[in-house]
Amino acid sequence: MVFAFGHLIGAWLIGKSYEKWGKKKISRYGWFFLLIGGILPDADFLIDWTINTDLHRTFSHSIFFMLLIPIIVYFMFYKLQERKQVSVAIGVGIFTHIFLDIISSSHGLMLLW
Repeated sequence: MVFAFGHLIGAWLIGKSYEKWGKKKISRYGWFFLLIGGILPDADFLIDWTINTDLHRTFSHSIFFMLLIPIIVYFMFYKLQERKQVSVAIGVGIFTHIFLDIISSSHGLMLLW
């Protein structure tokens, strides 16, 4: 199991690799959304903790979440010049989180929840 810091490091490594090999800089908004995407799927822990449910690793760890959140972010930040980069960054962050959970978990994930 990878904890929040590990997910942040995974997203950061992906961003740094992109900057090095893609020879492009990620904007500060892009970095923010990449790192937020790296820990966003675990926000369901807050719901579990507050209303005493068992929602962890359900919808927020699915392919649908990974596709839905970047679309929502794209339309929420329609005035932002880098809205495409920001929506891709949060999608890559969520993908990184899910990938790290898959390779570090013994019982896997329900990707089509």
